Amino acid sequence: MNATDLGTLVGRYPVDNKRRSTLGLAYTTGGLVALVAGIVVMLAQDESPTVPGQPAHTWIETLIGGLLGLGVLGLLFGVVLLIRAAQTRGHAIDLYEHGLVRHRGDAAEAIPFGAIADVVIQGNPVNRGGLGINFRCVVRLTEGSQFAFSSHTTNAVELAERLQAAVHRVA
Repeated sequence: MNATDLGTLVGRYPVDNKRRSTLGLAYTTGGLVALVAGIVVMLAQDESPTVPGQPAHTWIETLIGGLLGLGVLGLLFGVVLLIRAAQTRGHAIDLYEHGLVRHRGDAAEAIPFGAIADVVIQGNPVNRGGLGINFRCVVRLTEGSQFAFSSHTTNAVELAERLQAAVHRVA
């Protein structure tokens, strides 16, 4: 099946990799800054022995732990976002009257609405969180496979609602 069998094009929904890359760079940079600051503070800390009656952990140790923890998390989130931006380059969903075409790089797959078993919307469609995990839509096909898109897809909520309405109209 090809796109011409699916009717008129209703809308195009590309993955917003510019936003994902920008967030990835911001998280990575912030993580590196926090990690370096934590290491600098740790190396500059006075290693005096604990005096009886003194608390086991001082505020500086808490600060060091917080900076190192935030640094690692920031790096982790940033690298994941940058990897996902590279993996989803050229991804888009074209919505037609009678189905959709899923573009992944150079490959395209035409899926008629009759081949979609269910459209499951998950998360909060109002909040566009920085990680793209606040909203997700899972499209389950009748043959057993599935694919998903998140809030990193341009107008993901609109696409999910249109898909849900079209699939329930066909079923």
